[in-house]
Amino acid sequence: MGCGMSGQRVTSHEGPKIQGKHAGSPDVSIGEGTSTPEGEDSLAEEQDFMKELKGLKGIDAWRLFRDATTHVKANRENVLAVVKENGLALDYADKKLKADKEIVLAAVSNTGRGLRYAAPSAKEDKEVVLAAVAQDGYALQYAVGPPKADKEVVLAAVAKNGYNVIKFAAPDLQADKDVWITAVSKDGRALEYASNDLKMDKEVIMTAVKENGQAFQYAVGGVKADKELVLAVVAIDGEALNYVSDKLKQDKDVVMAACYNRGYSVIQYASPNLQTNKDVWITACAKDGLVLEHAADHLKADKEVVLAAVAKDGAAFQFAADPLRSDKEFVLKAVRTSGNSLQFASDDLREDREVVKAAVSRTRSALKFAKGGLNRDPEMLIAARLKLSALKCGLGSRRT
Repeated sequence: MGCGMSGQRVTSHEGPKIQGKHAGSPDVSIGEGTSTPEGEDSLAEEQDFMKELKGLKGIDAWRLFRDATTHVKANRENVLAVVKENGLALDYADKKLKADKEIVLAAVSNTGRGLRYAAPSAKEDKEVVLAAVAQDGYALQYAVGPPKADKEVVLAAVAKNGYNVIKFAAPDLQADKDVWITAVSKDGRALEYASNDLKMDKEVIMTAVKENGQAFQYAVGGVKADKELVLAVVAIDGEALNYVSDKLKQDKDVVMAACYNRGYSVIQYASPNLQTNKDVWITACAKDGLVLEHAADHLKADKEVVLAAVAKDGAAFQFAADPLRSDKEFVLKAVRTSGNSLQFASDDLREDREVVKAAVSRTRSALKFAKGGLNRDPEMLIAARLKLSALKCGLGSRRT
């Protein structure tokens, strides 16, 4: 037995056979269980790569894969692992793996712009492109065919990165209202780059203004003269008064609404006649009492305007006209509104018992502004202590 062959003895293994030559002998078979030096080397490279990849992220993972062998770059497990750490590593993957949907999804989920290195079939896949733009809206530029014309995909890209990516969409979607509403909700100033039709669209405009009131400057046409719209706009950002029509800058309702929102700073945008309007200044002073300093002289002498300012900040009384600061009846109203306004009353009234008592009854710290020894007067000290007791018990106002 075993003597039928005179050459090298051959051992047969079960399983599929691969034919080959060996040292001039007849064909021999190598079974599945047989390892070759080349196969063992490839396996070792792939295993070593996985060990080295462990713990690496970002650019380090990318560099490791860039410098890896072709065996590693063609190994599905290796590629899937590395693109999860840096999607741009897809650039170095074997060509056939760039069309592997699971691998491409993993790559673009990590780095949206990794879509650039995917196979054309993956760039046409809606699911893949959606995942890419959800990570980075700019990935839309690498999509091919249908995804660029898919509203859901484009909206996702714009929601991620704003109006700058709209240029990568199909032409029809570049002028789509919903796309632009998404864009201006992310950056109101993007309205500047919308079409004129969209710049006249009230819904688009209001969405932009809610994100940034200054976006109203980019609205065009009759909308800037639309009182209902303008009232809504200045209620969001009073500074937008700068961009409304000249006619509405003369509208008291519009100017007061803007002033109520932003205060004194917007009065400069109103028509000249409203810049010195009493009601406008009452609104401004109610927002910030100290702006009384910038009011016209006739407004500094107006009791209603001054009281509105003092009610907001007692220190505003320093800007009231001298006759008001010497008017006992008016000073009593002022100190009952803000006790510390006593500081700016005339010297005579700072020595007046009735005025000082009214002030410290409102704000106990106002006692330090009394003159003529009233700051040590027992009656005033008692009034101040009563105020302190009321505050400790949770009664009375803490306003100054």
